[in-house]
Amino acid sequence: MAKKLKTSGNLSVEDLLPGDILAFKGNPNDDISKLIMKFTGSDVSHGAIFVQKQDNVLAEAGGDGIHARRMKDNSKAREAYVMRHNKAGKYGVQAVVPIAKDYVLQDLPYPYSDLILLGLILIFKHPITNQLISRVVVEFLCLVAAELKTIIEKEKTPGKHTMVCSSYVYQCYLDASKKNPALNR
Repeated sequence: MAKKLKTSGNLSVEDLLPGDILAFKGNPNDDISKLIMKFTGSDVSHGAIFVQKQDNVLAEAGGDGIHARRMKDNSKAREAYVMRHNKAGKYGVQAVVPIAKDYVLQDLPYPYSDLILLGLILIFKHPITNQLISRVVVEFLCLVAAELKTIIEKEKTPGKHTMVCSSYVYQCYLDASKKNPALNR
């Protein structure tokens, strides 16, 4: 479905295409970033979608909601892994771009409640004493998290679909694949 663009070395912002997924390495000086890295067992703590080559724009869900911002091509830029869908053409995955931009235009808030629920799930995802109990606890927490999210969204953000960064990237590709089934392969 996706491939790493390079296994080592540097990519320039100029090398990116619309629809490329950026998985940013965590910031060891940021508490939330450190927690995400610890509980996921990864060096990544944030995700985004590159949406526009002209002006080098990416779309992301961050602390202030879902927004677009310009990327800088400099040595101080945050290091990221870049994934490109295997169906990307010369101009990227264009089907994802209007969907990502539409979510940006909706001015969706960031669902901080999701971070707490995600944290609980990740804590219990690591094996407790036996795998069956661990799996049951995680499944239960997923159900509880989904229900709590629905309740919180109805109260705080009625009619809006709030997302953390990884959910945002996933949702954009899911929505695009409904209109373009070739993205599922």
